[in-house]
Amino acid sequence: MDPFAPHLTAVRRARVAALLGDTAATLLVADRVNIRYLTGFDGTSGVLALGTGGATLFTDSRYIEQAAYQAPGVALMQARDPLRQAVAEHPHARVEGHAVSADQWMRLLGEHPDVRLAKDYVGQIRTGKDSAEVQALERACTLSAQALQEVLADGVLGRTEREVARRLEWLLGQDDGEGPGFPSIVASGVHSSRPHHAPTDRRIEPGDLLTIDYGARVRGYHADITRTYIVGSDPLPWQRDLHGLVERAQAAAMAAVLPGMAVARLDAAARSIIADAGYGEYFGHGLGHGVGLDIHERPLIGSTSTGTIDEAMAITIEPGVYLPGRGGVRIEDTVIVGPDGCRPLADLPREILVVQ
Repeated sequence: MDPFAPHLTAVRRARVAALLGDTAATLLVADRVNIRYLTGFDGTSGVLALGTGGATLFTDSRYIEQAAYQAPGVALMQARDPLRQAVAEHPHARVEGHAVSADQWMRLLGEHPDVRLAKDYVGQIRTGKDSAEVQALERACTLSAQALQEVLADGVLGRTEREVARRLEWLLGQDDGEGPGFPSIVASGVHSSRPHHAPTDRRIEPGDLLTIDYGARVRGYHADITRTYIVGSDPLPWQRDLHGLVERAQAAAMAAVLPGMAVARLDAAARSIIADAGYGEYFGHGLGHGVGLDIHERPLIGSTSTGTIDEAMAITIEPGVYLPGRGGVRIEDTVIVGPDGCRPLADLPREILVVQ
């Protein structure tokens, strides 16, 4: 199912228009991902004027034909400067504040003093995924799992982190994959203690912990998966214990997921297990985040986060423990929140495995 089918984007636009509340209000959507979500148009130049009276997409001459094809239910207006033209047509509109620079805003305000900033109404509704979005996410996760299994079957011992990352990312662009959704993390040995390590020319050696954090993009939707392996030999006791701890923490968080629960409570379900084992200071990031057309979406799941976990959210659950100078472990899954819990979208083992 196409997640940008005209009947789906029309429903999304109607939901945003209803959130505006004021029948005279016009929202100027300047965030490119939000525009795609509401229309299907994925060009790099555009602004969507949205209100209860309908929608108009402003774009420049490079994208008029593309916009007509991708956004058939939306009126089009050609403009050299889409944002400036949209504000000129709707001088009392509200503009997505997160999507304009300070310079753009000051210029607009100088020309149209009645224009106002708006909160991210579209991001608010993007947290709940419809069935077409779930299908795209599931396909992205399935393709990602297949790619990783192929990389591991080819062997990683003696290869560099960069070689493994390049092979993995090539596979993520096969079949209906659009390529990697973000730069892949391949972290071996002591590098595995760096949560966002960039792959290097270090060769993967026997006894290394190997953390791979990656994901395909399918029809614009992102997978986000992490597994940590031991390379070429049985794990040392501390490696087995660390992996087991993170595995238990992730399992506890996944079992705790329920619609309506506080985001911070979900984080605590995993963090408390790691803290009780004496490693709390080595789990420095949040438990997870929303995922969809962006790799990081609402909600951000951390100890100080606010809000709730709601049904139909796509979120990651990714506890980790990182010991500087020794190594680290992270296990991550993208899951869909259902009425009674959550469902992981990737079929990959989570227990510690020895790879060659």
